[in-house]
Order: sequence, then structure tokens, then C-alpha cells
Amino acid sequence: MPRGHGNFYEMRQTLLSDKEASRTAILPYRSRDLTQLVFPHPRYGERNLYDVIEYSGIHDALHQEQMERVTRHAGYPGH
Repeated sequence: MPRGHGNFYEMRQTLLSDKEASRTAILPYRSRDLTQLVFPHPRYGERNLYDVIEYSGIHDALHQEQMERVTRHAGYPGH
């Protein structure tokens, strides 16, 4: 069950807005080779931008699955 302040559906909409803003910001760079842009990560070491994007997509997909599972749970409000 999500905890915190606010409505789950409002929080989900905010995340969608953030995702779209990130997509819009990155779109102009799609045709450029960004392998030289390297970002340090405390756990995974240095990763180029493509690795960061791929990891973020996997991370988002896991959260989406988690949210779908939580909202289907019998104890979730509205069930």
C-alpha cells in the first residue's frame, strides 16, 4: 500500500508528467552518440547515458508492475 500524503492517482499522474518531461528533454539528442556521457553511480559504477536510460526503463517497469499489483489487492481502497 502506498504511504504518504496525497491520493495515489494524483501521485501517479505526477509521475507520468515527470516521465513526459524527461522524454521531451531527451528527444533532441536521440540522433547523437551519447556513449561518451558517463555518470558515476555509487553501486553500479560509471555508466553511459544509454545504460542510465535502460536502467531507468527497467526500474519504471518494475514500479508499474508493483502499482498494478497493489491496486488489484483486496485491501486497496475501492475494492
